[in-house]
Amino acid sequence: MIKYRIAGRFARAEIEAVECEKETEHSLWIKDAVRGNKARVERKMSDYTEYYDTWEAAHAALMRKAEGRLNAARRSLEQAQG
Repeated sequence: MIKYRIAGRFARAEIEAVECEKETEHSLWIKDAVRGNKARVERKMSDYTEYYDTWEAAHAALMRKAEGRLNAARRSLEQAQG
């Protein structure tokens, strides 16, 4: 099965398709080419990566994060301007 991972932080974040072998509510078993395609377990949501069922869902999550950062920057600017 294919899942879509957001990897990286904000300005450099990318969406990439990842082949998964197994899925539970909170974890995925991902094929790892570095380990000879042995599966490794990753959490679906962590501080550094997030996994989604579709590219569109991953894109929407990135857009929500970007919008939140933009709104925070606007509030900071408004406070600085007095």
